[in-house]
Amino acid sequence: MCYDISFRTQLEEITAYFPELVADPQLKVEWPSYEHLQAQAYPKIPIIYRDKKDGVLRLKVMEWGIIRHTAEVEPPAEERRFNLNIMSEKIFNKHIYWNQIKDNRCLIPMNDTFEHRGIRGWSKKVTYVIRPKEMPGVFFMPGLYSVASIVDKNTGELVEKWTWGLITREPSPDNIIRQIHNDSARGFRMALYLPFNVAKEFVSQGLADDKYKEILNYEMKSDDLVYFPVDTIRTAKPRKDGKKKYEPYDWGGKVPELGTLNPTDQK
Repeated sequence: MCYDISFRTQLEEITAYFPELVADPQLKVEWPSYEHLQAQAYPKIPIIYRDKKDGVLRLKVMEWGIIRHTAEVEPPAEERRFNLNIMSEKIFNKHIYWNQIKDNRCLIPMNDTFEHRGIRGWSKKVTYVIRPKEMPGVFFMPGLYSVASIVDKNTGELVEKWTWGLITREPSPDNIIRQIHNDSARGFRMALYLPFNVAKEFVSQGLADDKYKEILNYEMKSDDLVYFPVDTIRTAKPRKDGKKKYEPYDWGGKVPELGTLNPTDQK
């Protein structure tokens, strides 16, 4: 479902793709590098959005995990975890809230997404790195953001809480992601990977509804993705081979080829 990413880029790399981007003055020039960020920890990273007041493209630190703009207090984690990702099918269709904030479009800079593959007979899943082949460095994933006025528990004052969620979609039957993210209670899902020109259009001004729907229906094909297995990422322990979490891991030929020995093979 894409609850794991890496953010290893510097702000100058982001602004190289978006020269008109105006960064929040509070942003540090050298942003920390993260080999792995997990959504359920509600991490904060710089997010690209279009300012509704002046139309300027801006970069601002926001927190992963949407808090509804109508909220007056921060919701408990068990409630908020359902808004880490946003199903593209719910925008315009079933869910009124996502339709209400469809103009709150944003782009999430990142360097990798991680998905977990179930293999029949294995107790633990194998983690894969997935990213667009077109952009081997930083790439930009579509999302929605929300701004809520939350009461600070310590001071009692109202503070603006900027949060975001990542848009996902269901992969088609022949997409390689179905063989990687293959064992989830919520079914087959993939992040809405976009080519750079489409990602840039996603945060353009005056984006018509029909164009927005076209982008939400976009599916990056298997041949346009880079994917490979890595070692376990949800641990603070360093890898035994001394490499980074996002680097390929040598499983010694133990990992079956994709499309074989998946939990779905038994159905």
